[in-house]
Parts: sequence; structure tokens; C-alpha cells
Amino acid sequence: MRDRLFLLLVGVLPLHTVFVSGWISWKPLLVVLVVVVASDVVVALRSRSWPWPPPASLALMMFLGGALVSIPDWPVPARFVKLWLALGVGGLLMLVTARSLRNPGMLARVAKTIAWSGALMAACALLFSLWIVGSPDRIESVNQIPGVFRVAKPAYLEQGFLALTNWHQDPGYAAAWMNLWASLWLLFGLLGLGTGRNRLDALGPGVLMVGSVMTASRTGLLTLVIDLAVVAWVGARLVKWKSVVRQLSTAAAAAVLALGLIGLADRQGIGGDLDREFGFRLSNLFNLGRVAPTEGEVGTGDPSDNRLEVWGDYLAEFRQHPWRGIGLGTGWDQLLQEPHNLGVEVLSETGLVGALSLIGLVLVVLRTGGGAAGGIALLVSLLPGLAQTVLFEPTWWFAAGLFLGGAGLPLGATRDPVNPAPQEAHGEPS
Repeated sequence: MRDRLFLLLVGVLPLHTVFVSGWISWKPLLVVLVVVVASDVVVALRSRSWPWPPPASLALMMFLGGALVSIPDWPVPARFVKLWLALGVGGLLMLVTARSLRNPGMLARVAKTIAWSGALMAACALLFSLWIVGSPDRIESVNQIPGVFRVAKPAYLEQGFLALTNWHQDPGYAAAWMNLWASLWLLFGLLGLGTGRNRLDALGPGVLMVGSVMTASRTGLLTLVIDLAVVAWVGARLVKWKSVVRQLSTAAAAAVLALGLIGLADRQGIGGDLDREFGFRLSNLFNLGRVAPTEGEVGTGDPSDNRLEVWGDYLAEFRQHPWRGIGLGTGWDQLLQEPHNLGVEVLSETGLVGALSLIGLVLVVLRTGGGAAGGIALLVSLLPGLAQTVLFEPTWWFAAGLFLGGAGLPLGATRDPVNPAPQEAHGEPS
């Protein structure tokens, strides 16, 4: 039952906008996570042993302590409490993932769960895109589903900018989830550990990648290219090059077909137009300053529209408070905007104490973990950190758990260092 609950947890990880409450950490995943953690604690009390990997547990405690040191003042700001609890939730997700993957055959079950979860995400991305493109009224209809924050963001309709969030509150993090799930699905499909349906394991990731493109996230677009290159390189070391080329070619064909269908459904001059949207986004793909065409149409003119200025403000705060920082999550209140950069935010808000403890945690994960799937997941989840604060989203924590759990899995007949032997993946004795 505990393993089944963990698989349910993996399946709902990308589901963000159906809130249990308004707090940042209170998403559907937390309900399942609490039950899984409680199960581990009960077993630990009975066996009088620590339930999760000790080095990673200790490193996590040190990081949480380092972030706690940055408390700015009393009473403690509510945003600090929310984000610190979000770090704790992420850390627990990492630990229970690592523990779960120690069970024989579990990675094969996780792979299938990710593939089917990705298939549902791809279907939602395609259906939502077909429904909302070219009609502002339809955007409101899907964003008014009971309990849902939003599935589409009408950001700059004057420029044709309509961002799909696909069950997430933010387009950038929606793209991060779709890129992570698509990359792992492609790898698992190459190894025969996806849905078990070869065509779906090849076509599905392509449609899911279109969902990522439809978020119009610059970070999502840039990292998707790197993600695919890494999957191709790793896949070629595990299977034949021909299999990799065939898998990626099929995914690309599915992506072109899906994007073509969305283009056919687009109604020119109404709502967000695909040609104007892509033109608008590609024109400022590498622009971290104010998003143009004009301030009146897009920006407010505040310095907070310019990420380069925001980074400078945060680094200036770090120079004034180098050890403890200004307080986790308090930059939003003091500087009007988050920095959209993991390193800048950790340094300025938690100081050297928090930054060094985070580096220590990452080093422990890298030193004690292993495996192709976890390695790809780590890279894919950390790349957006250049333009997003990935610590408060479960992507990095789940990836770290995959990597930690890979070290203890038995070697199989395949060349993949993390996956079990083909017989074990199908439930037969290896």
C-alpha cells in the first residue's frame, strides 16, 4: 500500500492548481506525501532505525537550518514560513523517493507512472490549446473550473501572447514539469520501461513538448533544446543510435502534427494568434531587460520589469547582509519582484550560510547517488534555475530523490546503471 501511495504521489506531482488551501506548499501532492511519510515513520519506530538515507537526511537538516538562520525579524513574516515549509516538503519528497526506489522493480513502476502522467499532461495541453487559442472567452471558461487557479494566462494579448499553464499557476514552471516528464518519458521509452505501448512512448513526448512550447516560456524553450540533446546523448550510450534517432524523429513528427492542429484552430485577429505570439517571444528570447514592444502595451515601466536591474538590487542586498541574508522570501516584499535566478535569490535571502548549506546538500546528492535516469532528471530540473527559483517547486527535489535512489538498485542485463534487468522490469525473477 505504501508503494502504491508513492506511485500516486509521483502521478500528481505536476498537478499544482487544484489547491487544498491557498498556501504555497498545500497542493494535492502534500496530502499523499504526509501519508507516505507517516508510514515511513511508523516502520522506523518499530524497527528503531532511520527510514531515509542518513547522509542526505543530515544535509537536508543543515540546509533547512541554514535557511532558518535568515529569519529577518519577529514576528516571522508569513511568506518566510510558507517558503521554509515548502523547502521541508521538497526535502521530504526527496527522501521518500530515494527510499522507494530501493525496492526491487520500483523504478520500472515509477517509469510507467511518469509515462502515463505525461500522457495525461500531453492530452490536456493539446485539448486546452485547441480550445483556448483565438478566443479570450474560452480562456476564462477553463480558468473558472472549480478549485483551479488557472490553466491559461492571457499575459499580453495585444502581442498575441497566450501562455498555457496546463494545471499550473505559472507558465515557466509548467514548462519545467513538461520538459522533465518528456525527457524521462523519452529515456524510459528507449529502455522499454514506458507505458508498454511503443507508439505512445514515441508520439506522446512530442505532444508534451508542444505543451511546453505553448507556455511561451523563454526558459522552457531554451532548456528543452538542451534536454533533448542530453537525452539523445545518454540514450545512445544505453541503446543503439538508430533507436534514439527513430524515437526522437517520431516525437518530432508528433510535435509538428500537434502544432499544426493548433494552428488550424487558431482564429486570426481574435485573442492570441500563434504567429504573433511566437514572433513576440522569439524577438525577446535572450532579452532579460524590459519586455517590449512598448512600455504602454507591456510593462509598467518599473525597475521590476527588468531582471538585470532586479539581480543588481538583490546582489546589493547580499553585499550588505553577506552572512544571514535579508530573509528567505522577503525580497518580494522589499524589492517588489523575485529575481528569477536560484543563485541570486539564495545568496541574497539566506546569505553565505544558506548558500553553503545548499551546496553541501547538492554535493551529498551527487556523491551518494547515481544512475542515468536520475542524472538526466537532475540536469533537466536544475537548468531552469538560471531563470527560476526551483527550490520551491518539487522538480529538483524529485530529481534528487531519483538520483539518490539509483545508487542502491541492482545492476541488470542492460547497460543502464539504474534500471533493473528486463526480466525484473516485467515482474519476473531476474
